[in-house]
Amino acid sequence: MESLIDRLAARRGRFEGSGRNHENEDFVCRVGIESVAEGNGVSLTFLATSIDKSQVFHCEEGLLANDMAGATTYYPVSNNIPFVCPHSVVEIDSVLNMSLGDQEDKSIFRELISLRFEGTDDIVYTYSWGLPGEDFDIKSSVRVSRITSQ
Repeated sequence: MESLIDRLAARRGRFEGSGRNHENEDFVCRVGIESVAEGNGVSLTFLATSIDKSQVFHCEEGLLANDMAGATTYYPVSNNIPFVCPHSVVEIDSVLNMSLGDQEDKSIFRELISLRFEGTDDIVYTYSWGLPGEDFDIKSSVRVSRITSQ
């Protein structure tokens, strides 16, 4: 049976597009998907910059792999969160959801990173989050299209 990691690795490549962030700023984006460690994991990279590329809005590199208990987990490192926060991973239809915390618990930071695959060449990448004391909502999204398969 093909695993979630196998299915994501099969989509490897580089993608580009444009979107809008939580401060209503337009940005350009590059996304990378790459199989690592002989297929035991997948590397995800995400870089969002201002249109003129003079400012980095979000830079994230992460590893999606199975933990010791066999649960698929996403381990992101980014310029917005100064430590690793393991995210649980669930795939529903053609959407990969990577979540941190209970979305309803306003006492903590919570986050949901969603990748909706549209065909083989397009991804809608959505970041939702809520700071402690604030509502949880979609804050940023981008549609990227394949530019390479490697």
